[in-house]
Amino acid sequence: MRVLHLAWEYPPNKVGGLAEHVASLAKAYGEKYGEVIVLTPGYGDFKEYEKEGNVEVYRFPAENIPAEDFPSWVAQLNTLFVNAAIPIIKEKDIQIIHAHDWIVSNASIILKHLFRIPLIATIHATEHGRRGGIYDDRQQFIHFLEERLAYEAWKVIACSYYMRDEISYVLHVPHDKIEVIPNGVFEVEDSLLADTEERSKYALPYEHIVFFIGRHVYEKGLDVLIKAFAEALKVRDDLKLVIAGKGYYTEEAKNLVYSLGIAHKVAFLGFISDDERNKLYTLADIVVVPSRYEPFGIVALEGMKYGKVVIASDVGGLREVVKHEYNGLTFFNENVESLKNQILRAVSDEQLRNYLSKNALNTVKNEFNWYAIAQKTAKLYYNVLEEYENIGWKPREEIKEIK
Repeated sequence: MRVLHLAWEYPPNKVGGLAEHVASLAKAYGEKYGEVIVLTPGYGDFKEYEKEGNVEVYRFPAENIPAEDFPSWVAQLNTLFVNAAIPIIKEKDIQIIHAHDWIVSNASIILKHLFRIPLIATIHATEHGRRGGIYDDRQQFIHFLEERLAYEAWKVIACSYYMRDEISYVLHVPHDKIEVIPNGVFEVEDSLLADTEERSKYALPYEHIVFFIGRHVYEKGLDVLIKAFAEALKVRDDLKLVIAGKGYYTEEAKNLVYSLGIAHKVAFLGFISDDERNKLYTLADIVVVPSRYEPFGIVALEGMKYGKVVIASDVGGLREVVKHEYNGLTFFNENVESLKNQILRAVSDEQLRNYLSKNALNTVKNEFNWYAIAQKTAKLYYNVLEEYENIGWKPREEIKEIK
């Protein structure tokens, strides 16, 4: 089976978790089930084409798109997607188009109807969920494209049951059209583990490292973590908060740290490489996911696969991954006192840490392994193709003449 993935971000171009999701799914699926072709924008000195195993990646140049605003940029990006996809679909005899999120919606819908190929869409998050509603024209624009993509897709993939319900309610999609397939992680390779001597780069020997990684945006709840950390320091001073990532909230977060008088206990690393991220997961004692809105929460899984104590807010898909007092700890959403208590509890109780770590590793191995997720995805593809073969909607002969 040959599947074409349309993704607006893909390594090394990483904005959020979507890039890692597509790359991981492609790797696992390609190793076990068939050919994967990924089409994505390229920037700077990115390779236009690369192949590893059964995964081929095509990148079209997308720098300097002359757009006066964001909707115009998206529209032109989709035109580039269509132009680049046509020869690939013809040459590779693509059987499934798999679109990831709203930014590629127009291109995926055009290609679906042009070639009459089944379209599957993974909706990683919704604009309504990110913003708590639709309030302005830009948000309405995104919301419309999400609705259209969900409508046109043969099946919609949601990463959690929480997201299934959100997609159904917000985008008016019946439950039987939505397939719940979670995100996943690969097992930790020994080469990704950090030498404990590297710990001195981030904290003093006696300090417990509390680690946050993610986009610095309102919905990720970084401000809640900083306030809770400041309160925890009043109880014990052997803590260090290490913050990775960047975003529009970064400067405000730094100002909050200074205003609370805890700058000596907080390190802002900015955007970090995958290698440094993996090392920090190794070195950290606690990984905190304080999101206000989280369709799934891949950072929680990343922390769990390294056997760390994950403390997560009790929202969205996080509740389906982190089970309180079994494989992690949860706190009441946006509740500074609740998060402070869980941080103190985690660093103070070694027996609890060991218990949570053991169960976290078992959870990742048994429930959130990328190969098991690729198997579920392959089953969905085959089911869709079986339905497709039994209907009269097939490619038109004249399409073969398109160059």
